[in-house]
Amino acid sequence: MIKKLKDNKFIIGLFLFAFISRVIIILVVDTPIISDFKTMYEAALEIVKGTSDYKDSFYFLTWGYQMGHVLYQSVLLSIINSVVFLKIMNAFISSLTVIFLYLIMKRVVNIKIAKISSIFYL
Repeated sequence: MIKKLKDNKFIIGLFLFAFISRVIIILVVDTPIISDFKTMYEAALEIVKGTSDYKDSFYFLTWGYQMGHVLYQSVLLSIINSVVFLKIMNAFISSLTVIFLYLIMKRVVNIKIAKISSIFYL
């Protein structure tokens, strides 16, 4: 029981540290939207507005598999139309990835290696 409680505290702490550190980076470092991300962001904005000019774009005709990410962005942008919101949601999801890495490594190797690898991945 105590071991399980300590493990849960580690997981919560790991997630919070990963999320907070990512949000700090989002707020401190100005990263402009360029290249492919700009194309996908603009397409997501078009979906939110109800237009579909992006469908004729060479980019999406060539790399149609990128539409999944565009649809995901458009759902988020329809909730809160903000680039910062997109970045925070990305920080949330990538923080969950740290937890998944820990849980997988704990099962495959052992808890000590899982903790070390997840902290490095953080």
